[in-house]
Amino acid sequence: MLIEQAEKNVINQAKAWSDAMDFVDALWEFGNTACHEHVGKEKFFEGLELLQQAMYAEQSEAIRKCFVFAGVGGSEAEKFSRDFLKRVFSGEYAVSDFLNKWGHYAAHKTEDKDQLLKEASEIINTWGDHEN
Repeated sequence: MLIEQAEKNVINQAKAWSDAMDFVDALWEFGNTACHEHVGKEKFFEGLELLQQAMYAEQSEAIRKCFVFAGVGGSEAEKFSRDFLKRVFSGEYAVSDFLNKWGHYAAHKTEDKDQLLKEASEIINTWGDHEN
C-alpha cells in the first residue's frame, strides 16, 4: 500500500536526521578536544552552530510528519515515537523543559524532574522487550 510506503519514508527521514545529529554531537566533542583556541576553534564552532540549527529545523519537520501517521495507527510511526521517547527520557537529555507550559528551560524542583523521569520509565517498562 502506498500509505505504508509514505509512512516508512517519513520515518526513515526522521531516523536519518536523528543519526546525523548524533554525528554533529560527536563533532562538538571532537572540536573541544582537537581544536586550538588560537587556530581554528572559533570558526569550527561557528560552522557547527549553523549546521546544527539547520539540522534541528529539518529534523523537526521530519518528526512533525511522523505524527501524521502515528495518529492513524501507523506501526512504524508508533515505534519511532516510542524509541524517541526512550531516548529523550534515558537521562541523555535535560527534561525540565517538558514541565514548563511553553517548553522553556526553567528551574524546577528536583523532585518534579525525578517524578517525570520515573513516570516515563514506568511507561517504557510496560512496553516490554517485544517492542524493541
